[in-house]
Amino acid sequence: MTLLGEAYWKLLFKFDLELRFGAGAFVAGEETAILASVEGKRAMPRPRPPYPANSGLWQKPTLIQNVETLANVPLIVQNGGAWFAKTGTPKCPGQCLLVNGQSQ
Repeated sequence: MTLLGEAYWKLLFKFDLELRFGAGAFVAGEETAILASVEGKRAMPRPRPPYPANSGLWQKPTLIQNVETLANVPLIVQNGGAWFAKTGTPKCPGQCLLVNGQSQ
């Protein structure tokens, strides 16, 4: 099953995904700082509103997620939200992606 490309599940829209490397600083993980970085600006958070869903990348509606969130989507779609919640603890449902060592 693929979640990317044209005519996903016979719907009339195209779904493309683009991955970008960020600056690596803590603040660069904040969604509006990521947008600034992609636009070639300094990765600094922007005041809200407007929110990225209304005016994000190049002032167009933008949904921005981190790789960890996107990595969990296929499992949630396949197995359901209740299954995903059971993979964690009662106080911290779900999973956490951990990287041990250097990733490139």
